[in-house]
Amino acid sequence: MMIRLAALSLAGLMLGACTTTVGGLPVRNTPSDLAQCPDLSGVYQSQGEILSRRGKSTAEPDLNALLARPLAVRDLSQSPDLWRDGAPTKVAMSLKDSAWRIETADDQGGAAEGRLPLLNGAPDPQPNEPPYTADLLSRANGCARDRLWITTHSVHTQYESYTANHHVGVLSATPEALILDLWSERRQMGLLPWAFVDRSLTRYRFARITTPASPAAVQR
Repeated sequence: MMIRLAALSLAGLMLGACTTTVGGLPVRNTPSDLAQCPDLSGVYQSQGEILSRRGKSTAEPDLNALLARPLAVRDLSQSPDLWRDGAPTKVAMSLKDSAWRIETADDQGGAAEGRLPLLNGAPDPQPNEPPYTADLLSRANGCARDRLWITTHSVHTQYESYTANHHVGVLSATPEALILDLWSERRQMGLLPWAFVDRSLTRYRFARITTPASPAAVQR
């Protein structure tokens, strides 16, 4: 197992040498400056559309699901019991006390609320609350060029298999919509001494229900 983990680490170093961007930002060593944070405030449709896709991404254009997993926003729920009457239809975003408050709701009274503290590029000191306790999870976020980026890494082991997932989401807003660019990489290792790697890059669009809260969002 140690040999396989070493091979996976070597594969990770080789992949890290590749130059990759998502939403105009580098996937690795992403810069952060809170003065460059976007205004994402508003209410958006949870069900969106895929504008472009490269690779084998299977994530559907559901904003609540994408923020809950793979981007691991705290407390956002995908519980079947909560959403038994239908998937969330609206996602509201507002900035309060240096954190994004993200509220999701369906048309039957179901609602959930998540929180995304602005970390300015620093790692989250407590990333492994439920439902992520089964994985070794790390996450960070920051702002650059009028975009909010979120990065997550998770590692899951089971018997002789090892799966590592790396996701980077970049959020930006226009007067008409919220745009999410999502880069994903999955590395899997089993009995063979090398990793299988899948990558995807997907751009999603979620229509805005309310008008932008600030003139800055209109100007972008």
